Formats: sequence, C-alpha cells, structure tokens
Amino acid sequence: MVFTPDGDELLIGQSNGVIQVMDANTGMYKKYSQPLKISENSNPTILSMIVANDGIGGKYFATMDSNQCVCLFKRDYL
Repeated sequence: MVFTPDGDELLIGQSNGVIQVMDANTGMYKKYSQPLKISENSNPTILSMIVANDGIGGKYFATMDSNQCVCLFKRDYL
C-alpha cells in the first residue's frame, strides 16, 4: 500500500496482481472499465509500490512483483 503524495488516494497492491485505488477521503474504491493489473498471463503478488512525487498528485507509479518484474504506470484519470 502507498498513498499518493497529496494523500488523496491509497494504491493497494493485491496478491493476485491487481491494483486497487481507494479515495482516502471517502473510503470508496474507484471503478475502472478495465482493472489495473501487472500481468495478463499470470497472477504474481505485488511486493512493492512507489509513487512519483511529481507535484501533480503522483501521476506515475511503479510496482515490483514476485517474478522480479517492474511495471511502470501512468495514471490518466487525474
């Protein structure tokens, strides 16, 4: 789990490779047309996440999984 730099959202890495985004103010999960997922072919556990402190709410974040794979995400919903 990691908060965005502005503290408005909590990114939660799941053991099945899915990333959930929770609004820290309301406690509600954000819904997407497609899930944020690190792999379509397997379900590695997300071990670590880091959010960029870019001054715009953490537009970029990266994950590392149990297969030692690093994924970079760009959040377009800001």
